[in-house]
Amino acid sequence: VEVSGRPVAGGFRIEASDANGSLRIETGFADERARAARLAQEARSAEERGHRGEALANWQALLDEGPFDAELVATAEANRGRLITAGLEDLSALTDDYERARFFGLPDLFRECLTSVRALQTEYKGSEVALAAGELATQVASTMTELQGADADEERLGQTRAAVRAWAAEHGSSHLVELMDSAQQGGN
Repeated sequence: VEVSGRPVAGGFRIEASDANGSLRIETGFADERARAARLAQEARSAEERGHRGEALANWQALLDEGPFDAELVATAEANRGRLITAGLEDLSALTDDYERARFFGLPDLFRECLTSVRALQTEYKGSEVALAAGELATQVASTMTELQGADADEERLGQTRAAVRAWAAEHGSSHLVELMDSAQQGGN
């Protein structure tokens, strides 16, 4: 449908060409403005309660559904940006924790980091923060799996060494037992 309009004697004339059926033009937007105001209030309330993700979702809904009030739109954009920045700063701190855990190989720090990253991902569900947190969660979980595999390999190697040493001692190969003990003490 092609719609056009022009001023006419103190009003405005709207015309639609090739319209099959009725055409409704809304000019008041009172319901939409009320919804936008309600979303803004819910966003403020959620943030006061510490629910940043809920606040972010409400600000985004206001921008998506009710961009009729320039002041509310500006407020929503500013608050949304601030909340996203805060979430990304939290994610940056968690990335530092992950790097520290990798450097020191600390399983407990990996678990704490993964729990915190998943909480941030849940809090910011549906936003770019959640997407980035999901990527970090995948990295942390993958590294944890690799470390658990390495720990299991080290444990199997220790069990194998102990079994070979026991067999050598049982079969009178004191020279092999001495070599194994020497290698174990040397860290080989």
